[in-house]
Amino acid sequence: MAFGHQSVTKLSAYNRAVMIYSLANECPSEWAAREAVDFADSIVLKIPSLKNKYITKWKAAADASWMPASNSKPVSTIVKIIRKGSKHVPTSIRYIGQQFNRACACEGEALSPADDLLRDIVVAYSLQVFVDPRPIDPVSRINSLLATPKALYSRFIAPKKSPEFYHVLRTFLVGVSEGCPEMRYAMHRWSVGITVSLPVYSYTAITRRVLSPGLKTPAAIHGIPACELSPVAYKTLTEVSVNGTSKRMKAAIKKLPAKDTQVLRKHVTTKAVVIPRYLNDVEIATQDKFPSSYVYFCNDCLQWCAYVHGKKRQKNGYLTVNLNDARLVACSACGGVNLKRIRLNGLIIGCLRLCSGCGEELSGTPHLRGACVICKKCALVPEPPSICNVCSSVASGCVIVTSNGAYQKMALCKTHTPESGTFSPDSPAEDVLYHIGL
Repeated sequence: MAFGHQSVTKLSAYNRAVMIYSLANECPSEWAAREAVDFADSIVLKIPSLKNKYITKWKAAADASWMPASNSKPVSTIVKIIRKGSKHVPTSIRYIGQQFNRACACEGEALSPADDLLRDIVVAYSLQVFVDPRPIDPVSRINSLLATPKALYSRFIAPKKSPEFYHVLRTFLVGVSEGCPEMRYAMHRWSVGITVSLPVYSYTAITRRVLSPGLKTPAAIHGIPACELSPVAYKTLTEVSVNGTSKRMKAAIKKLPAKDTQVLRKHVTTKAVVIPRYLNDVEIATQDKFPSSYVYFCNDCLQWCAYVHGKKRQKNGYLTVNLNDARLVACSACGGVNLKRIRLNGLIIGCLRLCSGCGEELSGTPHLRGACVICKKCALVPEPPSICNVCSSVASGCVIVTSNGAYQKMALCKTHTPESGTFSPDSPAEDVLYHIGL
C-alpha cells in the first residue's frame, strides 16, 4: 500500500487509486487485495477506511444481534434490523426493501439511527466493502464511490427480490462482526449448536403435513433416498421442490402411486433422533483430560438417557437403576434395557454436554470463555491474566493468527495491539510478532 505514495510517484490521487485497483486485480491474496481496495477507496473519498468506519459505528449493534432474543429487555430498532441477517428466526424481511428506499431517499435531512444504518448497509453492499470486489473496473468503481445512496439503491438493490435482501443484511452483519478478532474466531470455528442434519430438499415438512397431519411426535429431518422411489415419482417430486410451491407439492403427492406414497410416509414419520456432534478441537482436548462421563441411547424408544448420581432428574430422558443390583439400568421412558453406552467427553447431544471448565454436566446458562463453553460456577472464577507475547506485560486484548496450520490467539498489551483489520487470521504468528515488535 505504501507503493505509489504521492511523494514518490508524483501522481494525482485519482491516478494513484487507479494504479492500486489494477494491482489488486493481480494480487493472489484475497485479504491483501481487499485491504488494497479499501486503501484506494479512502484515497478517492479522502476519508479514513470505509470498512473500519462501519465496524466502529455498528459493532455494538452487531454484537447484540447475535445474542438470544429476550422478552424482558427492550431492543433498539437498529438491533432489530441488523438481527434480520443473523441466525435467529423468524426473520421477516417483507418490508426491508421499502425501508432501504426510504432511507436512501432522505437527502439533506437529519437521519434517524435506523435510516442511517439502512443507508450504510446499501452503500456497503453496493461497493462490496466486506467481500472480495474483484475484478474491479477502476472508472466504474470511482463513479460508484462518488454516487449518492439513492443512485446506489436504484442500481444494486432495487432490482432484487425480497428473499435476496437476507443476503444483503447477512453480508453486512458478518462483515462488521468479523472486525472483532474474538467474533471472527467464534464464527469460523466449528459450531456446537447444530444437532440435526439438514434436509436433502426443503419440502419434507410439507410432505409430512400432507401424509400425516395428526403426527404428534417430532419427525426426523432428512431427505428420502431416491432408490426407494420409482423414477416417475422421483422426477415429479424433485421438479416441484426445485421450482414450486407447497400447493404444487401437495397436488403432486396426491397423484403418486400408493407404493411411493407409503415410502414417503415411512420416512417423514420416522421419529427424530438427536445426532451426537463433536465439539471444536480445543474443547475435545480439554475434556479428554476429565474422567469419562457416559450417556445411554435407548434403541427401543430412540431416546438419549443420562444418569448423574445424587442429582434429581425428570422422569423421562434418564435412567432407572435397579436398587437390588445397581448394574441393571433401564430407560425411564419405556423401561427398555436395550441400551448403548456412549462417552460424552468431547461431544454435544442436543443440550447435553460437559462443562469444559470442571468436567461436570453443563446445566443452566452456558458461558463462553475463549473457544470453550463453561458453566456458571466456572464463569464466576476470574480468568488468570494473559501475558503479552511481545513485552511480557499484562495483555489487554488479542489477535487471531495462524501457527502450525491452526488458528490461535496471540495475547497483546495495549501498546502492541494493532488496529482492527491490520492482520488477517491467516497471517503467520512469526510475521505478526516481527511487524509488531518493530
